[in-house]
Amino acid sequence: MFDRVELDLGDPVDRPTDERLDRLAEGTGESEGAADPQFVALYAQFGRYLLLASSRPGTEPANLQGVWNESFDPPWNSGYTLNINLEMNYWPALQANLAECAAPLYDFVDELRSPGRRVAEAHYGCDGFTVHHNSDRWCNVVPVDGARWGLWPMGTAWLSRVVWDHYAFTRDEWSLRETAYPILREAAAFLLEFLVDHPEEDWLVTAPSISPENAYITDDGQEATVTYAPTMDVQLVRDCFEHCVAAADVLDIADEFHEELVATAERLPPMQVGEHGQLQAWIEDYDEAEPVAMLAIGFVLFVIPEPATSTLGVGLMLLGGAWWFYEWQR
Repeated sequence: MFDRVELDLGDPVDRPTDERLDRLAEGTGESEGAADPQFVALYAQFGRYLLLASSRPGTEPANLQGVWNESFDPPWNSGYTLNINLEMNYWPALQANLAECAAPLYDFVDELRSPGRRVAEAHYGCDGFTVHHNSDRWCNVVPVDGARWGLWPMGTAWLSRVVWDHYAFTRDEWSLRETAYPILREAAAFLLEFLVDHPEEDWLVTAPSISPENAYITDDGQEATVTYAPTMDVQLVRDCFEHCVAAADVLDIADEFHEELVATAERLPPMQVGEHGQLQAWIEDYDEAEPVAMLAIGFVLFVIPEPATSTLGVGLMLLGGAWWFYEWQR
């Protein structure tokens, strides 16, 4: 499996690996020998190795420490953070020809459906199923860690994209019918009922919610997180609806449910450009508490019309800074 992918970016620099890493971290110039593109290829293959070594059919999904956890009280409980980390663990799977390694993730998402139905009904009075920002091997799906982190019922929407991607890469209609479509449909059913009317615009919005692990400054100068219709929610809802409809088309499933998804998607708020030329992370143009922190723009290139993306180009680059920003930006 490992040998399926080769990435040739030239010969390695003739130095020990630790020295090569230090030189890259220091950012010394090419004239001093710091240019080392082969190290990038090595790092990409290391990422493939980590997934290959920690996630195989029949095992548990790769968690925050993988199979290398050595602590009885590990950081973040060695669990599954669903607002980016679990999805990020599996980015190399399909793109880097390790499709089998993603099987435990699909199984896990399917296992979340039963507790997710109970939480959707008990917490929100909605059909379908929902999960929040954190889970574990016992399939915990309720909000945890306080509203600043936990009040985000959109984990299902993002995970439904993961199972759709398997079909997008493999064209495996059996898996689409038996696994991906049921997950997409239940995720979309929850979102349909969770959306509410905007009080002024002809929009349907999520409420309450947050922009994951991000905060804004209110008009009276306070730092806040809870809001309605953060940009990431809008992107995830649209993405879930579109792929549920696409899956139904492939499987030749026609009913009013999919027509409702299309009609509802047309009433979602648009992407908006703020006063600094940035993609707004929230439905209002709030200032960010940490301007270099996490911006919810995971699907920006898929959902924003071309003129808007050109307007945003400079703004997105200026807002970068912390590593986690770049992960949400992908």
